[in-house]
Amino acid sequence: MPQEPLTAAETARETGSPLHYIYELLWSGRLAGKKVQGVWRVDAKAVAALMKKRRKKMGSSRNFPETESSTRAEQQPQNSP
Repeated sequence: MPQEPLTAAETARETGSPLHYIYELLWSGRLAGKKVQGVWRVDAKAVAALMKKRRKKMGSSRNFPETESSTRAEQQPQNSP
């Protein structure tokens, strides 16, 4: 029995990825999905393939892609007493 498609938010939760990264994958065509009444729907098989690819690439831990905001935070000087 086929599984129901997931929303972009559900896909982000399942894969441990930031939502903006899932949208980037969808917009670029690197993650198969389609819009239904304005909502992205991702096939469960595509989510499983993404998770498998991420595990293979990054090991078993859930690493997030570096974001601009995390990079800026790391570059902020620390206030020293």
